[in-house]
Amino acid sequence: MDTIEKLRKKIDIIDHKLIELLDSRMKYAYKIGECKGKNDSPIHVNDREKEIFDSLKKIDANHITENELLHLFKEIIKLGRKHGEQGKTDQNKSN
Repeated sequence: MDTIEKLRKKIDIIDHKLIELLDSRMKYAYKIGECKGKNDSPIHVNDREKEIFDSLKKIDANHITENELLHLFKEIIKLGRKHGEQGKTDQNKSN
């Protein structure tokens, strides 16, 4: 039987992996922003967000509700948009 300490260590490992994945996601959001800076495209694209949210609704998670996933990803997307804006700004400065 797992102890609370062992379970917490497992959570710590998962948290570390989540941070690595989120950091990678922000890197790609930044790079997309750079591409959008070259094309002078808007960062926020409603259709893309809808696509993401629609795909989340298809995920069958046992321990997290659809509403919880949507709430979580609204924040992740908001943060990604910020990194995309920075990439676009940096790209425009270099031109």
